[in-house]
Amino acid sequence: MKIRRKTKAVSVVVALLAGLLVFPSSPASGVAGFGDVGDSEFFTEAVQWMVDNDITTGTSPTCFSPADPVTRGQAAAFMWRMEGEPSAPDHSFTDIVDSWQQDPVSWMAHNNITTGTSPTTYSPGDTLTRGQLAALLYRLAGNPTGAPDHPFTDIVAGWQQDAVSWMAAATPVITTGTSPTEFSPDNTVTRGQLAAFFHRYKSEPAVTVDPTHPTSPVCDQQVTGPTTTTTSTTATTTIPPNPGDTKNCGDFSTYAEAKAWFDTYYPHYGDVAKLDGNGDLIPCESLPGAP
Repeated sequence: MKIRRKTKAVSVVVALLAGLLVFPSSPASGVAGFGDVGDSEFFTEAVQWMVDNDITTGTSPTCFSPADPVTRGQAAAFMWRMEGEPSAPDHSFTDIVDSWQQDPVSWMAHNNITTGTSPTTYSPGDTLTRGQLAALLYRLAGNPTGAPDHPFTDIVAGWQQDAVSWMAAATPVITTGTSPTEFSPDNTVTRGQLAAFFHRYKSEPAVTVDPTHPTSPVCDQQVTGPTTTTTSTTATTTIPPNPGDTKNCGDFSTYAEAKAWFDTYYPHYGDVAKLDGNGDLIPCESLPGAP
């Protein structure tokens, strides 16, 4: 969360070439070679750490895609690489077809980190939830005991109780929830959030964030805006121009207003105005109506 005032005027330059608008999905700076990872996000150091330790190569040479959801197959691969790519006997799941998922899922199954979604399925294409990630990390840690009960009122599944309690009590703390009383166990985990969780799980190893280059890398996953056309059936997709760090929580009257602004720009540029200080995707938590 951020509360401060600004008077700085910000200009936005839009290039119009042959009737085609193109907006890069990049913040003003690039970390670890990724044009969509700014130098002051809650996941900045975590992404740098993942790159340094060969846990990720991004979704392209210049994109990490921090707002994209993580699948169960991707989570298995990230965790396996984090632990040094250990070998294990073959798994018994029939729905693992991608070669890059075979060894990670085998290792997880052999070490009782996962039992799959059924005796014969792992469901690698399903998105990973916060509750599931808590359980996976807890089992990876060896099912530690002795943590005090967590404060979250929305954890109802028995298999999540000890896992979330451990995460909340760990040193350093792995989670503070999405609010003081909520963990949001059914919410999908994003790539940026997973990087942060894994980095905290490893006790936040120190990193040296790659300095911003004179010409920052630009994430090459761009979306083309609409062209002038008279065909009413032509589908168009538009990415808004990067607003820069032009807002603070005092500019909004209610949480709903702040959230609407945040949701417009976060998928493309991350928390460009730094409205979400704790990285829980809930901006301006002091405003009326905030969860």
